[in-house]
Amino acid sequence: MMTYRSALIVDSDPFVRITAELYLLSSSVRRVYKAAEGKQALEFIQCKGEVIDLVITGLNMCGMDGLQILRGLRDAGFAGHLVIASGQNGSILQAASAIASESKLHLRGVISKPLSKDKLDAVLLVDPPQTAATKQPDEIDAVVLHRLIENFGIIPYFQPKVDVRSLKIVGVEALMRAKDSEAGFLGAHQIIPVAREHDLMRELTREMIAKSLTQLKLWDREGIDINLAINIDPKELHELNLPDKLSDIVEDLRLAASRITIEVTEESFASGFLDIMEVVTRLRMKGFCTACDDFGTGRSNLDTLEILPFTELKIDQSFVSKALADAFADAGARAAVRLAQSLNLKTVAEGVETASQFDYVAGLGVDVIQGYVFAKPMPAEEFAGWYRSNNGFVPAPHMKTHLDLAV
Repeated sequence: MMTYRSALIVDSDPFVRITAELYLLSSSVRRVYKAAEGKQALEFIQCKGEVIDLVITGLNMCGMDGLQILRGLRDAGFAGHLVIASGQNGSILQAASAIASESKLHLRGVISKPLSKDKLDAVLLVDPPQTAATKQPDEIDAVVLHRLIENFGIIPYFQPKVDVRSLKIVGVEALMRAKDSEAGFLGAHQIIPVAREHDLMRELTREMIAKSLTQLKLWDREGIDINLAINIDPKELHELNLPDKLSDIVEDLRLAASRITIEVTEESFASGFLDIMEVVTRLRMKGFCTACDDFGTGRSNLDTLEILPFTELKIDQSFVSKALADAFADAGARAAVRLAQSLNLKTVAEGVETASQFDYVAGLGVDVIQGYVFAKPMPAEEFAGWYRSNNGFVPAPHMKTHLDLAV
């Protein structure tokens, strides 16, 4: 359902402006404004008294081009939604989409010209992403976080990791959730940004580690023999005594360090690389496994994989979700698997949601799969029941793939 009050169309082609205007007016948008070039559009946004909810802009225009318009929208703090409509080729549209995302603009979608009702429907008649202008009531602040820490309100949820060939449940990844008396149930996307802003990630990370490792020990006693992966916040990787603290915890619980994988995101490599090199290497020396998480989404170079003693490479869900329809994502996923195999690293594909995606990553030679195709993240008790009901194995999402792999 479209709920925009006002919209601005920016394009040098009058036919495009008229087509978009008629579509928006027929969709109950109250006021539609038009601009033939970028300078006029930005002046309009900066000077107009009312808030513009939606901007539809082309890329290749006389004077200021579409990318300069994106920069102007970013600098103006534009909080509405954005649609890019252009006749440029696919690689340029992808780059423009990435620029919009990096600029923190709320991109609804990218449309290839010529415009049509179906194309506009596809990006505008869906639930919009959350923006600053549509804040949800359950967004939290530092007061809630302090209360969570004081009341031990952080709860690890566990998402299963499944071996591709045997379909055996070989491990879980611990994911941060919380339950607050006033704010209710909270996801990681609500907790982590605020925790980083108020320098509270250390407390949250420590609680996640302690609760997750304790749960692994409890599962051992119940006969659930699996491994555990834990994400470590980038700032924590600068704590040089982290390997010692983790080693002390697993020794106290009488767990083998080799069953614990510490996941390190590419974001971590942005600063203080010497400290990270020492911490990751010492973790390996103490027997922990280490994973390069969200591979392909950061800006680290490939030397990182050569320098740091990783045991695992996780292929980000952004590649998995797009690979069947996007040549770049497909090439990226294939390259990541080949690279990992050449370095003798285990490969994990995350965010696998469908049988066709399972077939795809299995065909690439990925070792382990994680995603909704098998199970969503769940609390400890629910996971234990789910594990037992499946006898430690999951049914194949697609019987043909299972039979092929079993040969």
